[in-house]
Amino acid sequence: VEDGVTYNTPVQAAIEVIEDNVGEISITLNETPYESGTIISVDDDYELVVNVTDRAGNEAQVTTTFTVDTTAPDIPVIVEPQDGAVIDGQETLVTGSTESNALVRIVVGDYQNTTVATAEGLFSFANVPLEEGDNTISVTATDSADNTSEAAQITVKSQTVSEVETVGVINTDADGRVLVGVA
Repeated sequence: VEDGVTYNTPVQAAIEVIEDNVGEISITLNETPYESGTIISVDDDYELVVNVTDRAGNEAQVTTTFTVDTTAPDIPVIVEPQDGAVIDGQETLVTGSTESNALVRIVVGDYQNTTVATAEGLFSFANVPLEEGDNTISVTATDSADNTSEAAQITVKSQTVSEVETVGVINTDADGRVLVGVA
């Protein structure tokens, strides 16, 4: 294992001490005795400490910290727009929440974009283009260990509302009464 690295699969630390006059070796993982080569598969932050004392009493210590994170983020929650919404126009704002600091990816048809969620896990995409008709909005989150969530998907309908066409003229008299004629 390497110091400061986050792994998205189980790991094992193989410790090799290169010293001709080894007296004592002590290996701990999170302050618990560890046997070199044992697989580490539980998601957690780890501190691996190797202490070596030679026969002359000289001591050396190496400490390595790392993280095992094999769990994908939960499926993101799309807050806006709502599933089934009818959007007036050909673009929309998409907001939601996910794991803090996750890389968030949005896909709508041929459009793709990414952003990083805030420390609170909030994300926002402005001016997401929509085609006329039904559009599927898909959002995934990827954490720092490169684990990717399942996609959250909603469908919205984009339609452009045209102005109402005037089909006739309403005539009124001087007092504002509507004049109705029969032909």
